[in-house]
This record gives sequence, C-alpha cells and structure tokens, in this order.
Amino acid sequence: KDTVCDGESITLLAQQPPGDPATGYRYVWYKNDALTAVEGSTLATSELGVARYKAVAVSSEGCASAFSNTRTVSVQPIPVAVVAPDRLELCDGAEGFLQASPIDPALTYVWYKNGTLMAGSSQDYLHVLSTGAATADYTDSYRVDISNGVCSSSGSAPVVVHARPTTPVVSPATANVCALGNVTLTATAAGALTFEWYRAALGAPTYALDTLTHFSIYSKYGLTLEDAGSYAVEAVSYWGCRSPRSEAVSVNIMPAPQAYFTGTLACSNATTFNEVAPQGGQFFGPGCSNPATFNPSEAGAGSFTVGYLYTSPNGCTATASQTLRVIEQPGTPAIYTDQPTQVCAGSADVTVTLRTTALSSTYSYQWYKDGNALPAATGSTYTAQSRGTYTLQVVNEGRCPAVAPSAAIAIGEYPPTPAPTVAADAAGFCPDGSVLLAVQPPTSGIFEWARQDGALITPIPNALGSTYEASHVGTYTARLLDGYGCYTPHGNAVAVVQHPLPAKPVITSSATLYHFGLNYTLSLQPTLANLRYEWFRNSINTGVADALYPIWRLKGEDVASYDVRTVNEYGCEVWSDRYTISNASELFFIPNVFTPNGDGVNDYFEIVGLNAFADNRLQILNKGGKVIFAVSNYQNDWGGGGYPTDVYYYALEVIDAGGNSTVHRGFVHLKR
Repeated sequence: KDTVCDGESITLLAQQPPGDPATGYRYVWYKNDALTAVEGSTLATSELGVARYKAVAVSSEGCASAFSNTRTVSVQPIPVAVVAPDRLELCDGAEGFLQASPIDPALTYVWYKNGTLMAGSSQDYLHVLSTGAATADYTDSYRVDISNGVCSSSGSAPVVVHARPTTPVVSPATANVCALGNVTLTATAAGALTFEWYRAALGAPTYALDTLTHFSIYSKYGLTLEDAGSYAVEAVSYWGCRSPRSEAVSVNIMPAPQAYFTGTLACSNATTFNEVAPQGGQFFGPGCSNPATFNPSEAGAGSFTVGYLYTSPNGCTATASQTLRVIEQPGTPAIYTDQPTQVCAGSADVTVTLRTTALSSTYSYQWYKDGNALPAATGSTYTAQSRGTYTLQVVNEGRCPAVAPSAAIAIGEYPPTPAPTVAADAAGFCPDGSVLLAVQPPTSGIFEWARQDGALITPIPNALGSTYEASHVGTYTARLLDGYGCYTPHGNAVAVVQHPLPAKPVITSSATLYHFGLNYTLSLQPTLANLRYEWFRNSINTGVADALYPIWRLKGEDVASYDVRTVNEYGCEVWSDRYTISNASELFFIPNVFTPNGDGVNDYFEIVGLNAFADNRLQILNKGGKVIFAVSNYQNDWGGGGYPTDVYYYALEVIDAGGNSTVHRGFVHLKR
C-alpha cells in the first residue's frame, strides 16, 4: 500500500522488467525528482508527508537506464483524540457539554456511551443529557473516535450524574402569628444539605431569596405585617444540586389589637361601664368583682385605677389602664314657656321658646320631641318650631342623667278648617277673554286667590273675594282665612288656558272682472277642519256657512262688500279682511248649448246681456232651414218648444239705443 500512518514504513522495490536477463545493476533513487543517497534495489521510508519516488538502473559500465515508473507515498499523522473536560459532574436533569479535539473539519468524529455507538453523534462536541429521574448518583463513560480517513485514535471522559435532593417538607403548613410575634419553620429532607429559603409577599406571584439562614430551621422574630406571605425552601447538595421547591407555607401576620378606654367618667347609679374598645375584654381592679365590666355603683363615688385586658378572636392580646371618676347623678329638671302653645293647623310658623330651671355649668342638656332626641338641641333653652310633646333631660359632667326627664309641654294646633273647592265656568278663554273662578259652594269670608307653579304658590294682590276673574294663562287656587285667624290649606288647583284663534281666512274670487248675469264663486284660503264659517254681505249674515260662497247670475245686489267670521271649536272667532265687488259690466254672450230637462239649470236659451239693447228680433231654424220659432223683444224664455235633441240655427238682430242694428248668426245644441 502507498499510504500508512505515522510510525509505520513503506518499502519500495526496484527490479528489471520481465525478459531483461541483465544482472549486476545498481539502483539510484530519486525523491520528488531530487537524487537521494539511497542506492540499492529497495528503499524504505516512514517520513511524514507525501513524496514521489522513482529509480534509475546503472550498469557496471556506468550506463544509466531511463527513469522507472513514479510511486507516490503518503505517511499520515495519527490524530490525538482528547475529550474535555476529562471528568464532567452534572446534577440530574441538567445538561453538560463534552468537546473533542483536535477540531478539524477534515476529521470525522464518532461518539460512544458506555461502549454503545450514539447514533447521529458526529460533531466535534456532544450535549450530555441526564435522565432527570435519578434517585442515586451514577456514572456514564463517553468515548470519541477521531479519524482522518486513514488513521484514528480515541479519547474518553466519565460523566458523573448526581441525584437531586428530595423535595423538602416544611412544617407547620400554615403559621398564624400575632404582630411582633415569632415564627419558626422547619424543613425536612434526606442527606447532608444546605437550604435556601424564599418568600413571596401577600398577593405577589414572584418569590425572592431570603438570606436570613441556610439551615433547615428558619426562625424570625418581631414579625410585622410586611413579613406576611408565602414561604418555601429548596435543598442544595454538596454538588450544588437543587431540589424542587417545597410546597408554600402561608405565614399570616394577625394584627395585634389595641385596647384603650374611651371615657373616664361614670355615673354613681350605673352598674356597668363599657367605655372601652374593643368590647368583650376583662376588667380588673376596684369595682370589678365581675370581670365582664366595671361597676360604678359597686365602687362608689371617687377615683379608681382600673385595668382592661382584651383578647382578639385570633388569640392576640392587648391591655390598657385608666383612672376612672365616679360622679353622683342630678335631680329631675323642670321646663316652662311664656308663649302660646297652640298654632294654626298645618302652619310651619311655630316659634315657642322652652326654658328650664335646672341651670348648672357642669350640666349638658338634651331636648326631646315625642320621645326622640332633637339634633343639636343641647342648650338650657330650645325654640320649638313644630308641634309635638317636648321634654328635657340633663346630664352632669360624669354623663349621669337626671333621676327622670322633665314634665312634658305639648305644642298643638287649632282644629283644621277644610280647604275650599275651586271651580271654573270654562276650561279656558279666547284672547282678550277671561274665565270666572269661584269657591264652591259659595261661601262668605276672606279668601286668598293665588297662582300655582309646581310647588310655588304666589298670592294675587287684592284677590280676596269668593270669585276671581282669571284673564291670564296659569293654574289657580284659593284658601280661606278661618275664625282662628288661620289660613286653610290651598284648595284644588284649576288650570286656565288660552284657546288659540282660528287662522285668519283670506277671501279669493274666481274672477277679477265681473259681468252681470254670469256665475262666480268666492272662496276662503286656507280652510281647516273643525271651523265654522259665516258669510256676511254688506254686514248682513247671508246664512252661507261654507268655505265657498256661490254667486248665481250676478245681479246688482251682488255688487257689495263681503266679510267672513271664522269660529273654532273653542268659540274663538276671527274676521277676514273685507272683499268688495265694486262694479260689474254688461256682457253680451250667446250660448251654444242649453238643456231643457226641467232640472231648473240651463233650461232656457238664455242670451247674456240682451237687456243692454233697446230691441231685438230672434229666429230659430231647424237643419232644413225652416223657421220653428220667431219673436221680437226676446226675453230669454224659449225652452225648446217641445223640439227634440238636435242642433238648431239662430238669427239674432239687436238694435242699440241709437238705432244701430247688428245681426248675429250661429248654432245652438238643444239637449234634453
């Protein structure tokens, strides 16, 4: 073979080709085309590196052959496999790292664990993973084989995995400690261990290391509310392996109670004294034969030092001490007034000053109405402003009440007079009108009429009779001044409203010029429902009560002034502006149709304006040209003469006052 590892050698042999019988040659060797000192048929080499070798045969006469074939020889170095670190210590569940050297991308690496090939492990390093479930220490052997493709070597290192300590158990599971008290927590775990204690404040999700101690017993003294929270511990072995954190232990700091006296004076007739806080403790000292209270009547008048011990529901205690003074109680007070004690029924104007004969600078006073204490009524006098029964109790400096409250003074009222009933003759008035309000039934006396706006009632000046004429929109009421000089309550409220006027109509006409004998219509704008209309001609009611006023065949009497009165549902009225037909002219007009059917409408062949001429002559012809009707001085009275429906022809001659004659010809349609 042409390739060997460092420490091995390769021997090359020079020989004649087959068929060459010559003998006695000597051989000269060349390395990388340079002559060497080696002569002979063989050449041995173990020099590291790659070299090219060839030989030349030299005869005894000194003649040299051509160069032999060239052989390339490679002596490869052997990689020295080293694993670092040479010993790896791990805590169970942790990850380690082994590094092989030399590091060369031209080399290959194969790792073995406890002699077993680790599939896929072909890097120059190896991540070492422990099981995480070890209950005892154990050691694994790791080996790496490093090869350059020809030469290889191996390196190894042990990995020692140390089992973690077991989870500590902390006792007690919960600790309730009075403020400024002490707490001791004990952690139990197997082995020679140190401990790290952690604390999380109340409500905080994160634990912080507490460096108070590294022993299994954790003691803390003089605890405050800031020390409350959750405590846990981790056990740490010699190798630094850490146990899981223990279950949390709640340390609750119970606030220490504060005991104190809230008063220092007591009444000699009292059998209990509870002016302490909090309640429910025990008293000790004079007058405390029953520890549940201090008994002033047992101690008697004088000053006494009394102690108090309170134990809260959580077992924490507090004490207080106080000098108490027991004072004699005062006698029954008397009250009086020099003012009337009767007032008007329902009156808010009550002012009666009450006084007492029990006067002392050491007294405090409390006035009562109907047995209920009056706020801020704590003077020797009291001004009563409402009806009721009033009494007084006095209390001395030791808060000893009088033997009994005072006799009562009653402040009452005159018998009430009923409120009047108010009625109106209408619900409202039209503009410039009024509504008559009256007390029902009619009653003599002095009344006070008023306007009411919600809770506000405002008297009307000089409105003192049993009736009142209201001409303004509002709500009205009244009250009576009775025989006691007291006003009754206000009577019922009556609302008076102003009704609106109807919209003022405008008279319009179907024409601007008027001609006698023609039909016209006067109309109103606007027209609304629920309104009544009355047409007046020359200020005389025509009897027409519609929005339209027809004028049939305008006559001289129709040339007049027209007015309309409009009345709404409330009876409020408004007049239209006057409309005047001031003049009318004669108009000459021959109709082309008439309908003699007896309905009273257009029954005659009526020529408008005919009476404007001095004379006339009329002929009616049928379609055959035969005269069927002829008359002089025609009076618009031909009704068809019994002829059937058809078209007829007329010839009308009119003569004016000057004798001038004009002939009009045409047709007229007779329809029956």
